[in-house]
Amino acid sequence: MNSTLDEINAGNEEALSTLLKEAEIQIYKIALFKARNEQDAKDITQEVLIRVYQNLHKFKGQSKITTWINRITNNYCIDYYRMKRIDVIQEKDVLQIASRDTVEKTYINEEFSQLFQHAFQTLPQHYKNVFILRYFEDKSLNEVAETLQLPLNTVKSHVNRAKHALQNLLKEYHMAG
Repeated sequence: MNSTLDEINAGNEEALSTLLKEAEIQIYKIALFKARNEQDAKDITQEVLIRVYQNLHKFKGQSKITTWINRITNNYCIDYYRMKRIDVIQEKDVLQIASRDTVEKTYINEEFSQLFQHAFQTLPQHYKNVFILRYFEDKSLNEVAETLQLPLNTVKSHVNRAKHALQNLLKEYHMAG
């Protein structure tokens, strides 16, 4: 990635275009997950791409470029919803969004999907954040820690607590149903 950044800094517009096209997919996925509607996700994606382009010279290389872009995306989503005065992150269809990339991998029957979504909605926000990054965006624990600017042990703890909470909730729903 450093060679790509070097090329971009040297004025290679093709390298810049490639970086932005690759980033656009991930930005849109995050934006759609947080926005819950396609139009807001498209608006957020365009604004984040502009911010990435305008601030690329500020990237110091202390993390992966994708981590840096994800941080910009997450921060802009927060700002976007502050401006609209609505909840920062409103999850809609966790499994639906995650499954757009790998339908066969995440296929789950409708009943379980609804139970999972209900259980997921009951998690505290900080557990949702680490769970999404770890399992739906396939990030390593270190990448999750970098993205959320949390200590690694805190991320590990949140991931484990989220998993256990989901397991317990799903067991409760299963016994009740």
